[in-house]
Formats: sequence, structure tokens, C-alpha cells
Amino acid sequence: VNRIYGMSYGDTANKPVVLFFNQHASEWKAVYYVLEFFKILNGNKFYDQTFIESLKEKLSFYFVVTANPYGYINDSYVNANGVNLNRNWDNNWESYNDGGVLTNNKGTAPFSEVDIQRVRDKILELKPHMVIDCHTTNENVGGLETNKVYTEYRNLMLECYNKINEVFDDSSLATQEWNTGSSPTSVGWVGKQLNKNGGKIIPAMIEHLSWHPANYGTTAILYLCYYLKQHLDGLI
Repeated sequence: VNRIYGMSYGDTANKPVVLFFNQHASEWKAVYYVLEFFKILNGNKFYDQTFIESLKEKLSFYFVVTANPYGYINDSYVNANGVNLNRNWDNNWESYNDGGVLTNNKGTAPFSEVDIQRVRDKILELKPHMVIDCHTTNENVGGLETNKVYTEYRNLMLECYNKINEVFDDSSLATQEWNTGSSPTSVGWVGKQLNKNGGKIIPAMIEHLSWHPANYGTTAILYLCYYLKQHLDGLI
């Protein structure tokens, strides 16, 4: 039995929730950059502890450590059924042709995979304000997905991305646009769901370059949470 574990921090019943998850388990470094963020929340050694306390006062957090424990154990991009979990979401599923390619296998039906059912059910239960799909990549370009197609939070994501880019000043870290087109994706489905206040959930995706010397993933999470707080405070 491969169990799916979740961990929470703060009052998820009453405060706005940021929910993180990892579904491509061979991209295992994604698990660790989120865990690093949780260590920052739970500790007192971050250089700007006032900033961390402001996030904890405003937000709560939930992490599905990996939605694909089989893939994590076996270093596999797909799950035990050979399904790419990011193609199993009920968004563009019917029209998508996976071409018989294993790494694009969309499954037998939307949400056919119990792995993604668990993430979906937790999102519907907690009704988070932001959902962050955490990845790593070995390709030439990584970065923050800026929701070109799902435009409600486009400006917020671009502002966040621009600030991160200032920190790293690295052309290999760029906006991610490719995954919001005609493929089934988590961000496509999440962006149509409602948070506990009745507004649309902010969908976000991080592609941390696996070979990058700095921890882009944790830094991106910190900025995403900061900009969500600013958004909730009516400042952006």
C-alpha cells in the first residue's frame, strides 16, 4: 500500500489556505523545497522573521507531500498505472489526444487515478485561496507559471515572477506559458474552482531547475505567499 500523506500548518478551517502538492514524483526535489518552506514557518532562523510572522498571521498552509508515492519510491514520472497525473485532471481531458505516448497518458477517465482524486478532494474540502503545483525540470528553462490563459491573476503572477527574477537575475529562470494551453493540467482545473470566500482559486505552478545552484522553489513559494497576502489585504 502506497499511502498519500498531508501536513498542515495554521488554522486551515478559518484562515485562507495555501495548498501545495507534487504529482510528478521523479521530480523529487519539489518535495524538499516545500519542506524547506515548512521548516522556515516552524522555525525562528529566517533572516526576516517579521515577514514570516506576517504570513503566519494571515495564512494557513497544507502540503500533500507527494500525490504519487509509487513514483517517488520508484523514481517514476508516471504513477503505478502508467498515467501522467497532470493529464488526469478534468480540464480539456475529453479533447486531449495523448498520442499513445506513455509520459502523456491521460488515464481512462478524468480523475480515474486515486492519487489525483485525493488531491482534488482535499482542494474541495479546504477551498484554498492558492494552489501551488510543485515541479522540477531538467530542461533549459524553468520558472514560475504566470497563467497566460487563466487571466484573472495574470498581473499578480507577473509581478511575483518579476520580483523573483530580480533576485536571481538568471535568464534560465523564465515564465512558464506552455502548460496552460489545450492539455489537461492541474492549474487549468484549479483555476475554475472557488475558495472559501467564493472567489476563484489562484492556480500557480513552479518549475525549479533541478541543476540550479540556488533554491528557486522555496524562494518562489515565499514570494507567492507574500503576493497572496498583499492581494488579500487589497494592496494589489
